[in-house]
Amino acid sequence: MNIEKKIWKKYQSKGFPHISDPMIIDEIISDIDEVKQEIADKIAGLKTDINRIRCDALNTKQDYFDACNIAEGRNKVIEEILKLIKN
Repeated sequence: MNIEKKIWKKYQSKGFPHISDPMIIDEIISDIDEVKQEIADKIAGLKTDINRIRCDALNTKQDYFDACNIAEGRNKVIEEILKLIKN
């Protein structure tokens, strides 16, 4: 089924008498605007998700560095204790 027939079938069910009815154009534009808004909303949602993932990744990276710093500090303390024991 070609696109014109699909469009006509959709708008015929909405009560338009003929495909050349000028009001169909307004209806199509309205439908396009709705779809554009839905797409914009989905993109905004994806951007939010991406930013959340980015923040989670940065927090995880920071947690990793914090853990490394803690481990490094612990190792230095152990080395100092071992030096004291040897003396």
